[in-house]
Amino acid sequence: MLAFIDDHYQERLNLTEIAHAAHVGRSECSRCFQKTLATLPMRYLQEYRLEKAAKLLTTTPLPISVIANQVGFGAGPFFSQCFKRRTGVTPC
Repeated sequence: MLAFIDDHYQERLNLTEIAHAAHVGRSECSRCFQKTLATLPMRYLQEYRLEKAAKLLTTTPLPISVIANQVGFGAGPFFSQCFKRRTGVTPC
């Protein structure tokens, strides 16, 4: 499941797709994440995307909107809200 997320985090993903990639049901997917990583699959995906975005923000001159799209957040303020909640500062 982690390899699938690593390969597809830039796409619009949902729990069903992550579970399907591992050939398990949605509930089993969630249980597995909870047991091994102490988080839920979609929370893990969001954190993974935020880590990728933070790296791009510090290593590239790309605009925030481009970075948000590249890491799978899409357009809009959702990326900035998530980033601020995680880091305490807005992306800039």
